[in-house]
Amino acid sequence: MQDTLIRTVANLGHFEARGEGALQAYLRGALMNRIRDEIRRKRRTPDLGALDATIPAQGRSPLEAAIGAESLAKYDRALERLDDEAREAVIARIEMGCSYAEVAELMGKPSADAARMAVSRALVKLAQEMRRG
Repeated sequence: MQDTLIRTVANLGHFEARGEGALQAYLRGALMNRIRDEIRRKRRTPDLGALDATIPAQGRSPLEAAIGAESLAKYDRALERLDDEAREAVIARIEMGCSYAEVAELMGKPSADAARMAVSRALVKLAQEMRRG
């Protein structure tokens, strides 16, 4: 209503008073037109609804898009050559996006700082393996 009133007041220069209640009829007509416009707009705009989390994503993952297929293959080969603990640290932190506290819990480390150090060492090993071949 406020939006309609503001627009109507701006156009009052075009209004011609033709008797008692003319302004009220003019405002009521403007409001009805605004309501009709909004209904038409809503009909033209499809309802997007909520996203279904069970539908799998199509296309490449953000990781694949970021580093490309060739680099991803190199990454996978290097990851396979790491020891189990280093591989687990990299996967938990980089691929799964776990916090250091979560990595510590997953890996049985005493603290988030210990997990951070384990992830750092694992990433250094991963980088060396990727350079190697």
